[in-house]
Amino acid sequence: MFSSNDQPPSLKLIKSSGIDVSEPSGLSLDASNKFLYCVSDSPENKVHKLDLEGNLVQTLGFVGQDLEGISFDPRDGSLWVVDELQSEFIHLSDSGEELSRTALNYSVPERKNGLEGICFRPETQDIHIIKQKNPAAVIYVDSNLVTQNSKSFDLSIDITGICQGRGDDEFLIISAGEKQLYEWSWEGGILATYRFDVKQAEGVIYDTTSALVYIVCDSESILYTYKFPD
Repeated sequence: MFSSNDQPPSLKLIKSSGIDVSEPSGLSLDASNKFLYCVSDSPENKVHKLDLEGNLVQTLGFVGQDLEGISFDPRDGSLWVVDELQSEFIHLSDSGEELSRTALNYSVPERKNGLEGICFRPETQDIHIIKQKNPAAVIYVDSNLVTQNSKSFDLSIDITGICQGRGDDEFLIISAGEKQLYEWSWEGGILATYRFDVKQAEGVIYDTTSALVYIVCDSESILYTYKFPD
């Protein structure tokens, strides 16, 4: 396990690409692993489909209030998004039609430090949502969309993106402020830490087929592609 007294290793940058999405946040891969989904922050608050080079393929018709995270559902190609202003997670069809809207049963006194990311797991059909800071937390929602419990993050930092990780029951979580990626599990907490150089990282997704990590920069609209160090 990573010790806070050591310098964590860096992710290996493969490439970076500008994307035609204003203030992109959240990232997810479709079932083919050939397309990415992200959301745009205020004032646009829309859902966008990109190719792996960052080219805009489609913008869905749905408009949110303050979209911050997104996760693809391979069962039917639908999407789960999180709205920070409303403290809700929303289920959308692949065309952007709203299927359901659920309030998260979790106190978020500061909406500006509120919900930042969402991860739907098809194997268990549950959802993990992250709260950014004060304190940072991972919130567990069961397959019936009922908020069950939460765990505060191990460090006094901001966390801005979440996705499934490399191992079973593991997640990748990123911090914009720390410019770090954490391998994290519910039982084990932080398992490993890696550095990256992204100004305002607000979305992460891991491609199990290519073993690539994609991170999106909110402030500069750039998609970064990384590999884990050897």
